[in-house]
Amino acid sequence: NFSFLIVFFVCMACGVRLEEHLEHVAHFEQRRVSLRLQETTNASAASRTLLESLLPAHVVDLVAEGVSPIAELHSGVTVMFTDIKGFTALSAKISPQEVVDLLNSMYSAFDEIIVNWQLYKVEVIGDAYFVSAGCPQPEKVEDRRADRLAMRAVEVALALQRALGRICDDDRLSMRVGLHTGSVV
Repeated sequence: NFSFLIVFFVCMACGVRLEEHLEHVAHFEQRRVSLRLQETTNASAASRTLLESLLPAHVVDLVAEGVSPIAELHSGVTVMFTDIKGFTALSAKISPQEVVDLLNSMYSAFDEIIVNWQLYKVEVIGDAYFVSAGCPQPEKVEDRRADRLAMRAVEVALALQRALGRICDDDRLSMRVGLHTGSVV
């Protein structure tokens, strides 16, 4: 009976130790899953923030809902393209850091102007700037008629040209602007 008691106490001690170990493993797994869930939540938030910086809010909502493809018809939209004449020649003569500084100054000023006029920056590619008026519809603009939005685009184009002159005093640089009003998808 004495050997039975020894075996019994050894088994009980092993059982207690095993239970402690399983609790430790379960706690570790729970922490690991919690960290993964937090990482996933952070990645999702970062993804949404990135989408919101690139797309209109209602399109981000459609993407989040899984709608695909997303295509909408908008009438009476004015699109404006700008191009800096002489930029390529100038950028070949200045350092890369000076090119970046010039573009940063230029586009920061341009962004401020379009925000003040409540237009939408669609894209920036090198020295080209693409803006729309009327797509997406500005929320705070009382008069959303196509002709009024087109006039806003013209005023912004003039403001961008004035801003370029303040940012860079090189006479070899000038801004070309193209405007078109119509329907877009």
